[in-house]
Amino acid sequence: MASEKRAILFTDIVGYSRLMSKDEKLALKLLEEHDQILNSSIKHANGNVIKNIGDAFFAEFDTSSDALQASVNFQEQLNSRNELKEKKEHIWVRVGIHFGEVLRRDNDLFGHDVNICARLESIAPEGGIVVSDQIIKDVSSEIFSREIGHLKLKNINDPVQVFRIYYNEDNYNSQSQGQLHEYYENLGVPIVNI
Repeated sequence: MASEKRAILFTDIVGYSRLMSKDEKLALKLLEEHDQILNSSIKHANGNVIKNIGDAFFAEFDTSSDALQASVNFQEQLNSRNELKEKKEHIWVRVGIHFGEVLRRDNDLFGHDVNICARLESIAPEGGIVVSDQIIKDVSSEIFSREIGHLKLKNINDPVQVFRIYYNEDNYNSQSQGQLHEYYENLGVPIVNI
């Protein structure tokens, strides 16, 4: 099985399981809206959905720029949508993006870099996008970003340099570097000095 380099993306709806336990009909309605927005954005950015399990997406792209374009696009759409809805109907998505070596078997991707991407998604803030330094190296001039630092991710041996992506200037200005670091300190994710 030969490895290949791919930009990969994981997403997850914040609080979906809790919503499902309270109001299944609403949860399924919101999931349908979510799926339409994400599928459209991923397809528009030349991406391929590897898996869609419940409220989570796993997708691949040829380039870091395409993965980032899809993420920024669907986060902006979800944010605009949320502004028009009652709070109970908000859809907040966490996104992690990484570029690295993957192994393909059937219609699935495997490997250490897939695990890194999944861990990035798990530490993304509500409505936020976090990426590895590999993504930043490819697209740094195209985006608003802040470095979080080198983070020790669960079950990943080496610290990963992680950045928060902001989908526009207002979003970027809504959080200072200090607030970003405080968020991760409160989350209990160790920032490693390198």
